[in-house]
Amino acid sequence: MPDEDVYTPVPLDFEERPQDEMRERADAFLDLMQQRRSMRDFSDRPVPRRLIERAIRTAGTA
Repeated sequence: MPDEDVYTPVPLDFEERPQDEMRERADAFLDLMQQRRSMRDFSDRPVPRRLIERAIRTAGTA
């Protein structure tokens, strides 16, 4: 198996924040997410297969 296919966990670098800051950041994130829209207009330009494979692999880590 190639080295790039070996899963290596990444340690969590957790920083606890004050309640007020967490609330402000959560509100800002909600505002940002409510502005997102789905994209239904696609390009006909070719996309390299490796880029597609990487995108799928990255999504699989979520």
